[in-house]
Amino acid sequence: MSMPVDTPYIIGVIRSQEQGLLQSDEFTRLIEAPGNSEAIRVLVDTPYGAWLEANTAEEAFTALTQRLVNLQSWLVDTLVDTDVLHFLQLRYDALNLATALIEFQAGAAEPTQLSGLGAINPLLVQSIVFNQLGHDELSEEWEAFIRSEQEQLPSDDSSVADWKNGLLTRSEMFVVRQMNELATTPFMKWYVEFTERRLVDDQKRRGEELTADFTSEREWDNELVEKLREFSGDPVGYDPVVAHWLTVELEARTIRLVLAAKLQGSKPEDIRPLVRNLVREH
Repeated sequence: MSMPVDTPYIIGVIRSQEQGLLQSDEFTRLIEAPGNSEAIRVLVDTPYGAWLEANTAEEAFTALTQRLVNLQSWLVDTLVDTDVLHFLQLRYDALNLATALIEFQAGAAEPTQLSGLGAINPLLVQSIVFNQLGHDELSEEWEAFIRSEQEQLPSDDSSVADWKNGLLTRSEMFVVRQMNELATTPFMKWYVEFTERRLVDDQKRRGEELTADFTSEREWDNELVEKLREFSGDPVGYDPVVAHWLTVELEARTIRLVLAAKLQGSKPEDIRPLVRNLVREH
């Protein structure tokens, strides 16, 4: 493992990594490719190409996650302020724990859909949720949260849907509280406030028609992209690091949506509104 270094070096590396963000013409080729396999080949010449050999949809979706896993590993090795890293990992920890609880309640023998992203090892998540072991390896806040959720596991199928919705909402709000404690920079503080506003809006819109939901998602993403461009250009500090992570994360999500839409046979004109222009003007 390399010695941790501070942000000037990290920002320098990030500047070079920004060159690997998909350009508008690459997204156009992705969208207008005649088939999904042709669309996936567009990714071969991008940073995602490192994990593409057979050009299958499964490989493509794996590559989208793997790039973030590699970025996380690099930040673990190089970032001095671990609170910044934990700030970025919190959402994945909460999602993994919520996913494991849902699978456990459904009768699974072990979790099958845990992400390699996050600070809490997936094996520890499995041990805590499925074997009720390892709580002492968590912080007091995480331990209290998980024990509370385990106590609320539904005993009959009639209440499962409400429980799942409640679990996801409580997980999201728990993450916001934890992120707020770790936020020390202008962008981190803005992102906590933004996340809280977006969660409140999501809760209000549950049950709305898909078109209204899509329009709202695009508006929220556009607000985020504007801030990502603003703070990713900072020459010093941790904000460019946080902005870069969120940019790569949003790019991966965008590509995932585009590929999923192509798999479903959607037309290019219907897919194009899914794309977010993340490339920062220098």
